[in-house]
Amino acid sequence: MNKLKKCPFCKDGRKPKVDFIGHVHCPIPGIGEHCSRGGLTVEEWQSRPLEDALQKRIDELEAEIDRVAQFLAIHGVTGYKIVEEK
Repeated sequence: MNKLKKCPFCKDGRKPKVDFIGHVHCPIPGIGEHCSRGGLTVEEWQSRPLEDALQKRIDELEAEIDRVAQFLAIHGVTGYKIVEEK
């Protein structure tokens, strides 16, 4: 099984877990509750079409930035800062 995607509701880095019947939950330590509705199968948990589409578009735009940067460098264009260093 691939690594489970992060919980879309948690902001503190908790890791989702698969229970004994194969449903994914993101437990809140010490409380026994879950941060989301939970009870999703692994396939449902991993399926995030909007998030996946946005990430694909981000990847495409970053690749385009790289192509533009290469074009500018080849043609000797200076003085432009295309992206901030990460």
